[in-house]
This record gives sequence, C-alpha cells and structure tokens, in this order.
Amino acid sequence: MAGFDRRARGDSTALSEAAKRGFALFNGRANCQSCHSGWMFTDNQLYDFGMQTTDPGGGLTPPDPERNYRFKTPGLRNMTVRAPYMHDSSLPSLRDVVRHYAGRGAAKAARTPGIKGFAVTEEEITNLIAFLQTLTDMETNVPSPILPAN
Repeated sequence: MAGFDRRARGDSTALSEAAKRGFALFNGRANCQSCHSGWMFTDNQLYDFGMQTTDPGGGLTPPDPERNYRFKTPGLRNMTVRAPYMHDSSLPSLRDVVRHYAGRGAAKAARTPGIKGFAVTEEEITNLIAFLQTLTDMETNVPSPILPAN
C-alpha cells in the first residue's frame, strides 16, 4: 500500500517530514491540487500547460481549435515509475517537471488560465518529489488481465 494511503488510514508514521512538507507545497503555493485532485490525483480535464509542441493534442479529434495544445491531466498514482514525463516524454525527471511548472513553462498566448508559476527552492522540489513518491505502491501485486485468444 502506498505511503499516502497508509497515512489516510491513520498511520501517522507513513510519511516522512520531507513528504509532509511536499504535500503542503502541493496543496499550497504550488497549487498542484487545482488540476491533480481526487483519489487518483487528476481532474481528467484538458489543459495547455506551456509545452513547445506542434501536437494539436485535444484539438485533433474531433477538430477543435479551442482545444489545440491541451492535454489531459495525468493521474499521479504510481507516476514515479513512469518516466519520462509529459505528453511527449520530453522531461526525463520529476525535478524537470516541477521546474517546468514553477517557471510556467514556455510563455504562450493560449495558456490555460489558472496555471501560474511559483517560487521554489531545490529543497522544496526534493520535498515535493518525496510527497509524490508516497503515491506509488510497489507492494501490491495486481495481476495482469487474461486476454482472450484470437
């Protein structure tokens, strides 16, 4: 069971002090929870988060210019084992992802309102990553589904 889940069930020792500080940043100044909400840490919405890309994202199917360059908010569960990150795998580490959002990414006229940069130190990035690691469950064995034969 992931550390975050153990803490939610009452285990006060499940999170390190760094993870607790990271959780406070996640919900506070970094404002991550505005998009990464709920138990799976996603609102399942499309956003333009400032990546330099020619990929139309959500504007491709069906064609909709209002959705161009918008991509679905990924859930954060087990994300620490899914590198590289972003829709195009362009950021190799979580540290790079946090830096991208802290710096508001690439300045674009079509940015989604509400995605704002935030001041962050390297120690705070480490704390935020410590929190994100508590969302990863490496202990529970979930069997792969059995697929029908052709």
